[in-house]
Amino acid sequence: MVNEINVSVSADKAWHVLGEQFGDIARWLTSLLSSHLQGELGPGAIRVCETAGIGPFPPGKVTEEIIHFDSSQYEFTYAGREGMPWFIDSAQNAWSIKAVDKSNCVITSVATIKVKWFMMPIGWVLPIVLKREFGHVFEELGYAIEFGKAHPRVTKAKVV
Repeated sequence: MVNEINVSVSADKAWHVLGEQFGDIARWLTSLLSSHLQGELGPGAIRVCETAGIGPFPPGKVTEEIIHFDSSQYEFTYAGREGMPWFIDSAQNAWSIKAVDKSNCVITSVATIKVKWFMMPIGWVLPIVLKREFGHVFEELGYAIEFGKAHPRVTKAKVV
């Protein structure tokens, strides 16, 4: 699944939120209750996320490992390690930021999800379900980058 968003900020500013604050994703994403990074930011670091549930994914704890991280190119890739739903064999997401000009950039996510072999006949449904959910992720990401704070939906969802 490929998703893109155009944001009206420099690639540096977008990288600060998406790349440099990789462990703090719960600050701007509704579907996460908390997140933190174990280890130094870069390959081998683990992000631990407590999820509120998203699409077909139930609430729980998910760990993701950074397998590629390049600040100079504004790109990183992480893979799910633990806590994935039972029907997922593996999941990986590669992110990149490309400058359009000094004050605009494009953020791209290429997510690869492999379902267990017995789920393959209905595996085509997963991208349809997740496309809507990823739309919310990108909306909340774009808002956080452009306005420097969480989307109102995130703030409302996290009020105790």
